[in-house]
Amino acid sequence: MPCPPRSPPHPSSPRILRTFRLEDQSLYRLEPFLAGIARFGGWLPPEWLWYAVERRTCAMCCGIFGGHDLGFIRHYAESAIEVIRHPANRAVWPTLGVRDNILVEQYFLAACLAYLGQAASSPHRGLKAACLFPSSLEAFDPAWATKVGYTHLIGDAKSNHHIAGRLEARVQSDYPGFYERCIIHLNG
Repeated sequence: MPCPPRSPPHPSSPRILRTFRLEDQSLYRLEPFLAGIARFGGWLPPEWLWYAVERRTCAMCCGIFGGHDLGFIRHYAESAIEVIRHPANRAVWPTLGVRDNILVEQYFLAACLAYLGQAASSPHRGLKAACLFPSSLEAFDPAWATKVGYTHLIGDAKSNHHIAGRLEARVQSDYPGFYERCIIHLNG
């Protein structure tokens, strides 16, 4: 089942902001992960189990993540950490590639939004998400990124010293106060 159609949430409804939604599942290796969970007796929260049974394929990129439903954000973050740290899942992680962590970050976020947004007893019923980019195509288009003023460091770009230097210089130039706070924090 693909992502639901995009519709702007009502201004008074709770919202979560993320960078874009992704319907192309070639980046995700859900089946090997679920097979590992089954083979090793791993654990997944109800949101994930429901979403997988529904055969949903939408994922949410968390390049930008925020909102004003702090209860939802806390629940998602704590549940994602529990998926990673749960003792029953320890044997699964070594069987996967390092890039499969996006399942917990992106696929699970979509699962939480869908499950908790529709569950009758959920305090987050009706929760909607908004995106900076209309789709993943625009998110990877440099012209769109420039248009919305977003620097998307994906994959190995996060460890590229040239890119990091350019970004540091930009933050130092455009946001000197914030840059100083970062330096103070880094220097302890």
